[in-house]
Amino acid sequence: MVSVAEVESARADVFAEVVTRHDSEELRDPPHWLDMLAELKKTMPGLPTLSLDTVVWEQSLSSRGRGVRGRGKPPLVKRHTVRDGFADGKPVARVAHALAKRHGVDDLTPWPVNAVVNAKLLTVPTETFTPSMLTAAAMPQVVEALTRRAQNELKVLAPALLLEKQSRTYLESNGTRIGRLLADSCRSYGVTGPGPYMTLLARNWSMLYWVQAVAAAGHVFVEDEGSHDLFFADGIAAQKILHDDMPRDEWDGTLPSPSGVLLAVTDPEIDKHGGVLLAWRDAGTYVDLVRIAIDSLRKRLQNPNVNKSMWSVVRLDRETRVTDAYGTTTGVDELSRLIRLLAAAPPAPGTRHTQLHDGPSRPRSAVVVRYTAKPVPREDNGPRAVRNLEPLKWRVRGHYRRQWYPSIGKHKTIWISEHYSERGCDGELVERPVVTKLSQP
Repeated sequence: MVSVAEVESARADVFAEVVTRHDSEELRDPPHWLDMLAELKKTMPGLPTLSLDTVVWEQSLSSRGRGVRGRGKPPLVKRHTVRDGFADGKPVARVAHALAKRHGVDDLTPWPVNAVVNAKLLTVPTETFTPSMLTAAAMPQVVEALTRRAQNELKVLAPALLLEKQSRTYLESNGTRIGRLLADSCRSYGVTGPGPYMTLLARNWSMLYWVQAVAAAGHVFVEDEGSHDLFFADGIAAQKILHDDMPRDEWDGTLPSPSGVLLAVTDPEIDKHGGVLLAWRDAGTYVDLVRIAIDSLRKRLQNPNVNKSMWSVVRLDRETRVTDAYGTTTGVDELSRLIRLLAAAPPAPGTRHTQLHDGPSRPRSAVVVRYTAKPVPREDNGPRAVRNLEPLKWRVRGHYRRQWYPSIGKHKTIWISEHYSERGCDGELVERPVVTKLSQP
């Protein structure tokens, strides 16, 4: 699979081709630049004298290597104009972004177009991620942070996903159906109507691989929020999941649970990435599996840019067995090993194999499974009106439930993962998630 940088580079070449228009290279100012300038003026009403010669940004030239004569003199400054920006293949929305910043005026570029054209500039709130969170007890906090991050990313990526959809519609209709966002985005590149240039742009926007990968990963966490079964592995168990060389059968789409997350933490001296995080979702006809290395996960949560440290996403069609992958398919092997370890584990927490009276002792399982839960914060100075209810705690097994969604006006069957319910200090009902922990016996 090609990298994000390679895809972005290829798309940049296409956009430069559209904007520079090879059929008008002899002209100093190609005619379609006037269309782009008119579009730019609409987004920059605070600059009434805007022209192709208006300065967009300045670049200071270093005085190094100019000899003694350059000392003490002001640095040389190169000015880049609107004409230079168009010649470099920059769209109207990107030039408008720089002009607004330089002159302190309002940029009235429509939000969807701005978000699509300036996708690399999109940011979301960062999340805290520390080494102390790489434990079974703190794993629910990691999943909560990822869910919040996914919600924010899906919100800002909504225009790009809509443009991707409208681009496919345009191509499938042979240019007869042009969505409003597609038309506005094309005008930012000086393309005002259907034709070969709009087709070229639509073809590239229909293959926004990094957007597809980030969105697919986000849906795994957002659509199944709060219903993931949590699995944590460390030590030898993590090594068996990540680096076991034993031959395996082809994965048939079987999952440990309808939706889940695995955090496999390794010794940094053995694995420089520190382990991986896997998440999966059963979507009926297909299965989504997403993977990210722990060091990339840490950087991702602490980096506001949306398209940094991309997820590896695998979508498996249950009927055709065809796998669509955005990135590495290593997670498929790791999920298969997790399933194998779970199948070999004792049937219940604390179960041990016993010795036969008339034969050798049975080998102990490679791993054991025990349950931990996220600690419930306690207010030592808070009220304790129902102190007698504090010891009450019961385990709720995983189950399906029909949940009413007012926003869509119908019920949906959702999976409720296994958890503990207990009474808090004030009698309130508290649900504590369960983490299935795999470790060496």
